[in-house]
Amino acid sequence: MLVTDNHTCIICQIETVGEYCHQCGQRNTRKRLRLVTFVKDVLFSLFDLERSGLATFLLLIKTPSKVIHNYWEGYRKYYEAPGKLMAFSAVIIGLHIILHDNLIFGLNFTDSPQWFFLIFFLFILTISSYLTYLKLRGNFLEHAVTNIYLFCTWATILIILYEVSFYFTKENMGVSATAMFGLIALMLIWTARTFCKNKSWIIIALSALAQLVVLSAFLAFLILLMYTFTDGEISFG
Repeated sequence: MLVTDNHTCIICQIETVGEYCHQCGQRNTRKRLRLVTFVKDVLFSLFDLERSGLATFLLLIKTPSKVIHNYWEGYRKYYEAPGKLMAFSAVIIGLHIILHDNLIFGLNFTDSPQWFFLIFFLFILTISSYLTYLKLRGNFLEHAVTNIYLFCTWATILIILYEVSFYFTKENMGVSATAMFGLIALMLIWTARTFCKNKSWIIIALSALAQLVVLSAFLAFLILLMYTFTDGEISFG
């Protein structure tokens, strides 16, 4: 039976002392839900400087290894998980589609299921980073988490920058394929910042260039396979 006594933890069914349950750690403010409480909780979760998505985005820009390594090591309650950043990025993409057009990094999100290309894009980036930094550290899943974090961060930032630019210039240029090259460059550099122990910008730039070579070679290999198995007829339209 549901216990409604606000001095009893609903999860643990034990008496609580103070605002926190000593067994599961959840907080009980002893207050009934009101509209002002709901709004306050939403705003607090959004702008909380320790755990909010905004703070996680900012830290991923400043020190990506701090957030990503923290998640690798199993500490997953302080910063936002990659799944939450994916949800946030999906909202930003959805708002862009509603407000402007269906073009996201050169892909049309309504005429065909081209969003699968974004999954493929993340997959090949994960493979390229795994091969590039194979001797440094990280299994394939850790590389996948890294690329999800970085993709959500930079895709969101580029779309928001476009929206801000449109607000001031009123020029609807679209988030075109050109932005995809910028997204790739940013992800390669920030991947290097995550995996390289030497934080010298020269080392980071060389590492990003090395991953670009691996990525290009892998794409060339895939195109060669497609060319071979389609009797020389390749269509991207």
